[in-house]
Amino acid sequence: MDTAIKLETQVKQVIAQALELAIEPEEIPDDELLLGGGMGADSIIMLQLVMALETHFAIDVEDEELRAERFVSARSITEFVRSKIPAVGV
Repeated sequence: MDTAIKLETQVKQVIAQALELAIEPEEIPDDELLLGGGMGADSIIMLQLVMALETHFAIDVEDEELRAERFVSARSITEFVRSKIPAVGV
């Protein structure tokens, strides 16, 4: 499996768990709004999502990195996580 696809899949799995979605991770649209959109996330859930991402990917999200545009969709989260783990080579 391509490492970019693998990362996207893992991010969607974390999103599905954090948001307690009743759909499979691969069914999450790349550009669906998570906060205030169809996925039903609120600010508390988004903080839980950030903590889950930190744990799953062994990354640290600094306070100044907690900007809404980074966590608006599965695609934006995947891009952010990719930037935090450059050793993945994706």
